[in-house]
Amino acid sequence: MLTRVGLAVAACFLFVQTAIAQQMAPQQQYPQQQYPQQQYPQQQYPQQQYPQQQYPQQQYPAQQPYTQYPAQPAQQPYAQQPYTQQPAQQPYAQQPYTQQPAQQPGLAPTAEPVVAGAPAAAGTYGRRGSMEAEGGLGLGFPTPSGADFDVLLGAGFHYFVIDGLSVGGALRIGYITGVGGVTVFQFIPGAQYHFTIPGSKIIPYAGAGLGFDYWSGGGSTYCGPYIGCASVSYSDTAFLLDVEGGVKFNLAPHMLIGAGIDIPIALHTGQNMAYLNAIGRFIYAF
Repeated sequence: MLTRVGLAVAACFLFVQTAIAQQMAPQQQYPQQQYPQQQYPQQQYPQQQYPQQQYPQQQYPAQQPYTQYPAQPAQQPYAQQPYTQQPAQQPYAQQPYTQQPAQQPGLAPTAEPVVAGAPAAAGTYGRRGSMEAEGGLGLGFPTPSGADFDVLLGAGFHYFVIDGLSVGGALRIGYITGVGGVTVFQFIPGAQYHFTIPGSKIIPYAGAGLGFDYWSGGGSTYCGPYIGCASVSYSDTAFLLDVEGGVKFNLAPHMLIGAGIDIPIALHTGQNMAYLNAIGRFIYAF
């Protein structure tokens, strides 16, 4: 037992001595390595020179010397006019009421608007939007040599685009005697203007149109030394210029009669036709 203790003490003493010897031993010095410093050349940048901008000096005109204006005279106090009392106003004298007579049918147009297609009231004939249809019978006198007269039967329709002015057309069929018998068909689109007279049932009108005139005939007999006698038939179509004028009379609401002179001129091949027609009309307005 004592031997083990002695060995342990000896080992501890030896460890302590070794540690003290290491502490007392001199430290090994290692030389410090020196690295050369790298030198970089410093880059030089040239200084940029900007020219200095010169601004011209602005010249201002010399100030005009101050002109002193004379002082304004003091305003005179307002002189008040003396008050004058106005005379009392006379009471309003009311005029006695006079009843106006009722408007007769077919007189001057009234202020009520007319709707297209609506029945025409009394006194609204010729207003914008109203219409009329007519039938007529006439007797004419054509100009070609040998013609006696022609009998005409016609019909027409007109629409009033503005007050007093209507546009439409007429179709006529006639028969001319004295030249072997010639049948005439005329179609004439045109316009009429109506002159309304306030307080009157009479309505003058004037119109014009441009259309077509077609006539055909047959049965005329011509005799010659070589051909003997022969029956000849013919027909032709031409433009027709028509002028007309007359009056219309308002019988009752919607009902009118008229009479007028009609002068159509047709330019047929080899024979111009001019008619002088007297035509009577029966008119329904709506």
